[in-house]
Amino acid sequence: TTAIVSVTRELGAVALPKGEYVLRARKEADDKWTLLANREGQTVAEVLLSYRKLDAPVETLTIDLQDAKGAGRFEMRWGTAGLSADFKAK
Repeated sequence: TTAIVSVTRELGAVALPKGEYVLRARKEADDKWTLLANREGQTVAEVLLSYRKLDAPVETLTIDLQDAKGAGRFEMRWGTAGLSADFKAK
């Protein structure tokens, strides 16, 4: 998935400068996931994601950004995994 960041954002505890990124999720363990932000073929940020098991599986990868006054939440759902991280404008 490609994401375009229009202003520098803090995603989790990581600053993500303005630019275009390829986002991937890496499963570390059953309940531990990391979001990888890649730029020009290199991983430039790794963000620990909060995990919750979904009540019903999701067939299609779904990504939501909930924004509120410069802060918000990145949410990703796929299969029975619900993954999230907070973000804010920097």
